[in-house]
This record gives sequence, structure tokens and C-alpha cells, in this order.
Amino acid sequence: MKALDPGSPMPLYAQLAEAIRYEIATGEISAGVQLPALRAAAKRWGVNLHTVRRAYGVLAGKGLVRTDPQRGTVVLGVEGRTTVDPVDWFVSRIVTEAYERHGLGLPELMLRLDRWGNRSGRTGERAAFVVERAEGEADGLASQLRSRWAVAAEGWSLERPGEPPAGLIVASLEHYNEVRVRWPQRYGDAHFLETAPDRSIATRVLVAPRQVIRAVLCERDLTTATSVVADLRRILPGNRVELVPHIVSRAGELLSFVPDSVDAVLFSPRMWEQLTPAERSHPKAIEVRYLFEAKALERLAEDLAWPTR
Repeated sequence: MKALDPGSPMPLYAQLAEAIRYEIATGEISAGVQLPALRAAAKRWGVNLHTVRRAYGVLAGKGLVRTDPQRGTVVLGVEGRTTVDPVDWFVSRIVTEAYERHGLGLPELMLRLDRWGNRSGRTGERAAFVVERAEGEADGLASQLRSRWAVAAEGWSLERPGEPPAGLIVASLEHYNEVRVRWPQRYGDAHFLETAPDRSIATRVLVAPRQVIRAVLCERDLTTATSVVADLRRILPGNRVELVPHIVSRAGELLSFVPDSVDAVLFSPRMWEQLTPAERSHPKAIEVRYLFEAKALERLAEDLAWPTR
């Protein structure tokens, strides 16, 4: 049985119950088998008696075991039980853990799995590492490449130590000097493109019913906030949207008391990554995503002879 993880957001008793349920479902533990007594089970799995008792209680509630005063906790036969596919069970645990640990929904999880698939190498695809400050922003830009061209693109945050593995480096123009200074030996592999906010942001901001929509851009320093606001003003109609920077010490602090006068709270890429899943689901919270300029990306793909998908 897999070791329990004290650092998981799933309680230990639930992890233990899930592990035993899996072994019952796959036939590793047969009907009629007696589970270890509470004290022995607690010692075996490194937990306290109460944790084991709760886990056994969960299993009993599902009709999988019965506690008998004479025989202890015994596994029951399950009518019409079908064989559980271990791979399906494994995948279901990945999806559950991704959300519970990191707040990753299925779409973002699939993007990251696709990234790792690219990392393992696809026949005929050249590796490319898309460099950005925030990890999520780098991943989003990498997916923009993968969606159109047969290139094994992976996001690479400037917050990571070291340098990207061998392959192309694609970065936004604003990081030209940093990439050149940080990895001078890779300058020949590097390409720099213009980026702009995703125009779909305007659609989300403009749903507010007021004639003049008031929005704030949350950042922790004024220079970055002013730059992002300037970018957003290129896609938000000035006669409909009043957008101002709002400096915060913690990414989601404004979401706990958004004034009625504010219709939308926008977050730069690095600030969005610091929000909790609950904060991201706030009805006024909007992620500012950047994309490579389409024409610049088309030119790069043509120069590098990337085949389309």
C-alpha cells in the first residue's frame, strides 16, 4: 500500500480509507479478510488510533467492511462488483490531487500534462522553451505555440534556477536584456517577440451593467502596474472603462472587501498565480493573460520552418 502523505490536503483518515477501498475494488483484499486491528493498523501506517477508526468507519459507511466484536473489521463481498481498472483509478487520483493540492482545474491540468508530453519528445518536433516571469504566463504562451505548430514548447519561469535545456528560447521583448545577460551562451538560440493582453479580457470586463465601468489592476509595485494598465488600455474602450492601478501587499487582499463602486478587479500574471482557488473564482476577479502578437509569431514560425498541426 502507498505511504500516506501528511502534507496532502486530504485528511489522513480519508487517504487511508481510499487506499484500502482501492485494494478491495481491485481484489487485492478479498471478501472475508480481516483488516488489522486498530492498534496494529496505527503502528503499520504511522497514524493514531482515531485516524484508523475514522477510516474504518468510512469504509463501513460505504458497505465495504463490517466491524464484528468477535472477528474485528472484516471485508464484505460486494454484489455485482466489477474489476476496477488500475489506470483509471490512478488518473482519477491525479485529477483529485491536482485540484486539492494546487487548485488546478482539468483544463489547466491537461495543458501541463501536454507540456510534460512535449518534454519527453515528439518525433519531428524541435524543443522550444518559452521564457516569462510567471510560471503560469510562460505555460500559457507555450500552449499558444503548441496549439498551432508542431513544436515541443514548454514554459520556463525566470524564477527558476539554472537555464532551460538545449533548444530554442522564445521570450517577450521586455526580457531581452535579462535573457542576454543571464544566459549569454544561449543568445544565438533566443528569439524575442512582442506580447499583448489577450483581447478576450475585454469581453469579461464589459459584462458589467454600468454605462461607465470602474476597474482596478492589482499589483505590488507601481512601475509594473502602470505598464500593465497601459497595455490594457489598448484593448479596453476608454469611453466605457475607467482603469486605475491599485497597489497591494498581498495578491487577494482587495477581494475580501471589493467596494460596490468597483466592477472588476484585474490581476497581472504574477499576482494571479498567488491567488487561492477561492479567490480566483470571485465573480469580479479577472486574470490578465498575455499572448504573443499574432503577426510576430507567424513570422518566427515561417523563419524557423515550423510545420503546422
